[in-house]
Amino acid sequence: MACNENIIKNIANEVTRNCQSHNVTVDPEFVIYLIDLLLLNPKYGKLFSKTINRNNLQYFVEECVNMLVAGDTSINTLKMQFIIQTNYDKLQNLIDKHLDSINNCLRPLVNEIVEEDPEPSDEAAFKKLFRKISIYIILASGLGNPGVILTLKEGMAALESVFSLDDLKVFVALPRAEKLAQLNELMETVSGVRLFNRDCKKGGEGIPDLPFNLVDAGKACLTSLSNSLITVMQRVNTLTTAIEDTILIQEETGNVLIDVKPNVGMSIEDYKRIFELLAFNRQYEVFIRKLLSDVETMVQKGTRYVDKVKSALEELHSAVKYKAAVPVVTVFPLFSKLWQVWRSMQNVMYLVSTVNRLMSILAGIQDQIKIPYNVVDKMVSGKNIVSDQDRMSGRVTVEERLSLGALKNYVAYNDSFMSVDEKHVQFLGFCALCLTVGALVPSNMKVGLIRSNGSRYGFCSVKMAARFSKDPNR
Repeated sequence: MACNENIIKNIANEVTRNCQSHNVTVDPEFVIYLIDLLLLNPKYGKLFSKTINRNNLQYFVEECVNMLVAGDTSINTLKMQFIIQTNYDKLQNLIDKHLDSINNCLRPLVNEIVEEDPEPSDEAAFKKLFRKISIYIILASGLGNPGVILTLKEGMAALESVFSLDDLKVFVALPRAEKLAQLNELMETVSGVRLFNRDCKKGGEGIPDLPFNLVDAGKACLTSLSNSLITVMQRVNTLTTAIEDTILIQEETGNVLIDVKPNVGMSIEDYKRIFELLAFNRQYEVFIRKLLSDVETMVQKGTRYVDKVKSALEELHSAVKYKAAVPVVTVFPLFSKLWQVWRSMQNVMYLVSTVNRLMSILAGIQDQIKIPYNVVDKMVSGKNIVSDQDRMSGRVTVEERLSLGALKNYVAYNDSFMSVDEKHVQFLGFCALCLTVGALVPSNMKVGLIRSNGSRYGFCSVKMAARFSKDPNR
């Protein structure tokens, strides 16, 4: 392909400018994402297969602009996929990226601290360095804002309780690697001290009530996601019911077609709009279920961390109770332990806030979807709305079972089919033949599966399975 990364960026810039001339604002990164996808389509990919022709380029740019300006359902589906792809990941990866981001922001300050080499007699310089370390610890721990004088004073007092001026002079003489290690140890210990003081009602300025906030935020997020899932499944069930009987197999040719009913005042474009609308909602459902599953994990972890914080605080109280002095080797690890659990809670809170932010973005995209209620009403008229669960376990007659048994590469139904897994059934368990016309209709697992090229495919009816079995590669 003649289009390299720079050319695609230039095309994206031109598309973005042209969209702005239509008063449509687009994310340049999304435009690049869209262009990459469109170039996979032979219709557009062949335009730049060898050389870049100006006329072809102009045509392609106009096509992209028209799609983005129109803002059809399919574009919004791609926007949703782009948002999740660029903003979401495995939970641990999200945490790692977040912590890396914090470290990158603080790197200039860390470099200043480890590169400081004041004269032993320059007390003012040492005090300044001490203040910088305090600021770093507050920022790195996320326990308040060092710009607030009370928070900074509290942070400096906590640091002073575990790190004296003499210790600072020793710190300055250390190699860089050892300085970095000690700086991290100080951050953990001092943060633990501040958390302990907060629990003792002797400080805690700027430190939120994270245990309460985490549990509360997690439950609220779960409720919001559950409500969103209920709403989207109502739409999915309605739209699937509307289209499931519109796909037929032409007897003469075996082609899969959209059955446009005469005298109902609808065109094939109306049907395709509903197909696209269903695809959007199915994609939305997949993302909601993924987020819901992850938030359930977050809430479970958060609850465990809250209990661990309580245990760590109790352990600290027991260690210092009725004692005038406690050995450093005993108490410092307990402060670090408290901080580490608190950091874990912070990470979970970050994940919950990330999900909330994504939900807000996805809801904004969903609000842009225009539902043609008049078309939907016509298509569901006289039908009972059927759920996925009912559809995926529809009754198969004895005669149909006998005919299925004669199919090539047939895999008979068994109870394990009821938990559709993309590892076992292709296309997330949607009917393989209906997909050829863009319709997402769940397979009836009781029909069974057809094996082809090492994969298994499901179908919404016996007829669809029989047609696929005859010529899977067609």
